[in-house]
Amino acid sequence: MSIWRLMQGRVSLPDYDILRIAQTIALERFASRDLYSLDIPSRVRLCADLKKKTGASRKQLARILHLQVDDLEELFGREGYSKSSFSMKT
Repeated sequence: MSIWRLMQGRVSLPDYDILRIAQTIALERFASRDLYSLDIPSRVRLCADLKKKTGASRKQLARILHLQVDDLEELFGREGYSKSSFSMKT
């Protein structure tokens, strides 16, 4: 069985790359590259942006942004992030 089939077409980025993208988005959106100085609602918004842009998993985004996976699943649902389940105003 090929590795592509095992991954089911998913390609993941390393944490370092996601972190750099997060810092860029945070600078544009919140005028700060320091992700950990952002409040929780801002980090959740950033998480939604990263999910759309990179397709990273909830677990990876939670690890990078210092959020709880269970909280993200509660906000966005278990199957992924959909616009209908994302109720925070941006």
